[in-house]
Amino acid sequence: MFLKFQGERVSNASFLTDGCGSITACGSHATEMALGKSPDEILEITGDAIMKRLGEFPQEEAHCAMLAAETLQEALHSYMVKREAKSNFPGGGSSPPKCEPRGNL
Repeated sequence: MFLKFQGERVSNASFLTDGCGSITACGSHATEMALGKSPDEILEITGDAIMKRLGEFPQEEAHCAMLAAETLQEALHSYMVKREAKSNFPGGGSSPPKCEPRGNL
């Protein structure tokens, strides 16, 4: 699952799967639910919330909704780690500053 943020809101969300139709449906709903949300709001997207949004969904496939929610949380965690690392570099860049050689080496 991939999340793209614009400011503090999800501007694009997508996922890839080679799983069954149930996981595809759950992943699709999870990404739709994430659009426009802040990180704190994404934390509220649970497997139960995905199941509720799906409406009628076989109980034996509930694990797919839980997996989609867990994957969404992992995508959010990845974003937060990258954002934190980016803010730790001088100037807020996404990579460390370039070192310029001093004198003759």
